[in-house]
This record gives sequence, C-alpha cells and structure tokens, in this order.
Amino acid sequence: MSWRDRVNDLLYDGETVQETVDVGANRVYVSSHRVLAFPDATADDDAANFRHVDHPNVEGVTAGSESDRWALAKAVAWGIAGVSFVVAGVVVEVGDWFSLPESVQSGGVAGTGGIVSLFADVFGALALLDEAVALAGACFLVVATWHGVRHWRSRDRVVTVGVAGDTDVRLRVDAGEVAAAERLRTALRSVERPETTTERH
Repeated sequence: MSWRDRVNDLLYDGETVQETVDVGANRVYVSSHRVLAFPDATADDDAANFRHVDHPNVEGVTAGSESDRWALAKAVAWGIAGVSFVVAGVVVEVGDWFSLPESVQSGGVAGTGGIVSLFADVFGALALLDEAVALAGACFLVVATWHGVRHWRSRDRVVTVGVAGDTDVRLRVDAGEVAAAERLRTALRSVERPETTTERH
C-alpha cells in the first residue's frame, strides 16, 4: 500500500483529515493543520513524492498551463531570422550588382578573354547569392517550426498551490484543471468551519 493510502501515518498528534480531493491522478488531503499533496509521479519525474504545507503558508490555488518557454523563444528567434532571409533573398537581386560591362562581355577588349571568363564565373556565382539567402531562410523557418512544435508539446495543465516562502506545489493534470482547482479551494475554505463553530460555543 502506497503512502497516499496511508496518510494517517503522516498526521501529527491531534491532526485529522477534513477533505480528500483528487486532482487528476494527484491526491490531496486537506487536514485540520496542513495540505498534504501526493503528486502523480508518472506526470512529472522531478516531482517530490510528498509535499505538505501548513495552512498559514497556503497563498491560494490557481489553474493554468506551463510550457517550455525557452523553446518558444528559440522558435520566435529562428522565425524572425527565417522571414528576414527569405524576404532579403526574394527582394534583393544580387545579380544586378555584379555584372560585366557589355563591351567586356562581347570581347571588345583584346587579350582579356581569360580574365573575362574568370570574372564571369565569379560574378555568376555571386548572382546566385540571393537564392542561397532565400534557401537559408527556408531552413531557418524549418528550425523555427520544430521549436514551435516542441513548445506546443511541452504544454502542461497544472493546478498550483501557492506556498509562501517556498516552492509552489504544482500538480499536473490531463484536463479539468479549473474544476479541480475550485474543488481544492472549496476544501480549504471548509476547514475553517469547525473552528469557527467551536469558538461560537
């Protein structure tokens, strides 16, 4: 039997479990003193097997999503470079910058046949530079797309228990994070009711 099913062994003297909330595959116990969370180990290999937070340190429960922001930044950077190179390769005609005068091309200058041929070959290669720039831009866009897919696949739905002075408790879920967060907030609010009732008596 796992620790999530033996929570009574983890309670302090006088501490009792008030509510049990399943947040996806995660199990959360709201006791009279603390929030005891057992994250789903299969959803996050780096998650601790057990986290507990005293009620005064709980700053709230939120629902949202997380993703690999570094992958997103790379996708944007490569995308900008790709678009810039493609536009430059299409708009700028490098061949117009490198062309021999017509008199030279027609062999009007005696004894320059070999030199003219050499320069013609060099200028011809340079004239292809705009196509090379456009091709490089297309490659950059492919890299940007790859990083974009990585970012999309890294997105996780999470329910987060804010913790004052420590790392927040993040519980990954497949779906229904908003409803799960509301159930947990309701459970946390219900813990104070017995104490309030006792004071009135």
